[in-house]
Amino acid sequence: MNEEDLVQWVFETLSERLLKSRTNGTIHKNDSIVLVIDKNLKGNINLSDCLENSLNQVRIYLNLEKDYIKTFRVKLAGNFENLVIYSHFPNILDIRSKEGNTVELLDWDDDSFQSRIVFHGCNLKKLHLNGSYQSLHCGFGFSVNDLQVTMPPKHKMETLHIRGIINNAEIKSGHISHLNLSILPFLNKNIVSSINIWNVNFETVFISEKYPTSLLLGLCKISETLKIILENEQLSEELPNNTLIINSCQVQNVEISLDQNSGKNISIIELSNCRSISIAPNPNIHSSLNLGDFRLEGNHFEKGTKLIIRRIQLNGDITITDNVNDGDFYCHDLSLTNGVVKLKNTILGRILFHNCNLPSDWQFQSSNIENLEFYNTEMPKSFNSYRNDFLGIDTKEAFRQMKLLTSKRGQKELSDFYRARELSAHSDTLTIFNNKQFGEKLALLLNLSNENGLNYWRPFWLMLGMSSTLYSLLLLSLGYYPSLVFGSEIETIRIWKPLLDFMIPGYLYPSKSKFEFLEITFDTCFEKLSIWSKLVIFLNDILVVPYLIIQMISAFRRHISK
Repeated sequence: MNEEDLVQWVFETLSERLLKSRTNGTIHKNDSIVLVIDKNLKGNINLSDCLENSLNQVRIYLNLEKDYIKTFRVKLAGNFENLVIYSHFPNILDIRSKEGNTVELLDWDDDSFQSRIVFHGCNLKKLHLNGSYQSLHCGFGFSVNDLQVTMPPKHKMETLHIRGIINNAEIKSGHISHLNLSILPFLNKNIVSSINIWNVNFETVFISEKYPTSLLLGLCKISETLKIILENEQLSEELPNNTLIINSCQVQNVEISLDQNSGKNISIIELSNCRSISIAPNPNIHSSLNLGDFRLEGNHFEKGTKLIIRRIQLNGDITITDNVNDGDFYCHDLSLTNGVVKLKNTILGRILFHNCNLPSDWQFQSSNIENLEFYNTEMPKSFNSYRNDFLGIDTKEAFRQMKLLTSKRGQKELSDFYRARELSAHSDTLTIFNNKQFGEKLALLLNLSNENGLNYWRPFWLMLGMSSTLYSLLLLSLGYYPSLVFGSEIETIRIWKPLLDFMIPGYLYPSKSKFEFLEITFDTCFEKLSIWSKLVIFLNDILVVPYLIIQMISAFRRHISK
């Protein structure tokens, strides 16, 4: 049926009904009329013009007043190809077609007329809404390949409710009081739905995903609550565009609830006027569920803001960049399996990690982490620069802040650990080619002999090793070459037996002379030694052994004080 046939059919149908109703008095002035169109429509059909022309012909034919019919409701049950519908007419349109190609919902010059459109069980390729409509409701088996919703800036739509299979959707501009989206699964599981929502004012937003979706909310204003339920089950093959991005939005409350392991990557960027963010499984689920990456960027959370993440297992990274947190963040039962924590240009403020499994290596650049709290959670043990920081400035600063954090909480052992790491990182920032830094660099390198006071075994083993090396040099200076030194077993024992006498400095040998072993073993005395032999003995007695003993005692005292 084409446009001409449709106009004629509607005219005949309405005329016959109104004549009968006028006779028996079943329809009165200002009553509603329901018209069911069960015909298949071919080609391009301007449904509003066809219905309006037919109704005008009926008024002329029956001599009816213009406002005789107050509400005109149309049910379209037949299939169609391309429909054009204007916002002023009909008042209510209920489309129950099984198949359709394109539907265009356009605006009318007089926006005082606002229609309500309902789709039931309709499979569309394109649905474009560009006009002043009171509501659009799509459900009960609805599917669409391309959905576009654009409204006049001053118009306010009461409800936009879509439940079905959506391939691509774009909703932009205007004001929608209540948005309710429910994305159902595709038959082809390699497809990711794409939903973009731009520059729209809302009161409430409810989005339910039963299939991986690329969801973007940008420049939106939500006066009450944004609630997103992730009901889609994570696929065996991870889809790269399974993302949720909230960018430059004003929203009071953000609630992200999980019903399945979704593996979704979540980014919250430049959020404003936010009072709370919650990311957690459904309250009826008591186990942890999976997400992908989690990113916070460019946000300023004011005092009183709460961010709560609980029972979440992240398969990706936590990235926090350019954030200022004056609120309170709580992370309970948060686990990172393969990812890292990345901090860049951020004041983290107070963040509580409770019963979390975090990686020991963090990435850090120009951030403040002095107010972190860890309960039943392992603290980071190393920091790598977020950038290519060859000087190690970021690493040094991170360890300094962790040292202050643990010292303030009375955790002396951890404070000593971070102090040692800070000194090591500070050593990396110095260069021996700078005269002002040479002495400090050398002192820090020497202090590595006991890991900056953490390890008392290292100087002990270094003392044994270096004294043995110096004793070998002494043997060489006395003419005992390897072939002789490692000759027969008896000869080898005789030559190496005085090693302990050589190792201990003379001023620590009150019972006998330091150099008796020279006369007994090598048939010589100290005065007859060459300058090289004396230099080896002085190096051992004055520099190596005393310094390493002091380092060992210093580290041991620090260990005992813990």
